[in-house]
Amino acid sequence: GGQKVKALDLADMIWPLAGKVTLDFGWQYSPTHGDWRYHSGLDIQSVPDAEVKAALPGRVAAVSRDKGFGVTVIIDHGAGVQTVYANTHKALVREGDGVEQGEPVALVGPSATMEVGQGPHLHFEVRLEGKSLDPNQYLD
Repeated sequence: GGQKVKALDLADMIWPLAGKVTLDFGWQYSPTHGDWRYHSGLDIQSVPDAEVKAALPGRVAAVSRDKGFGVTVIIDHGAGVQTVYANTHKALVREGDGVEQGEPVALVGPSATMEVGQGPHLHFEVRLEGKSLDPNQYLD
């Protein structure tokens, strides 16, 4: 096929959700646990059932349900890059689905028991080869 695969540019990333960041990336003090914890993503405040959008185009690598992280959607963007959308309560996509940038992939929870004290929010991660990157580097 003569299809050109566009090189992944993380600078093209869009916010998966409009909202205030309530917990930033990196070492953060957890009032819930009373200690410092490494936070591997951003918590973006929202309302229940808000649509979570794919930050970049890709393919759904996994949809899982986890006590700690609720319903989690992981999208593979190629080049070792994945984005993770956790603390949702309903996935709108299935493993193997192709998704366009901006396409709704899940609805905001509350579903994660670990973070239930914070009210409804999305836990959003960007990973390169399995290592968490600071999403702030790529989001405007």
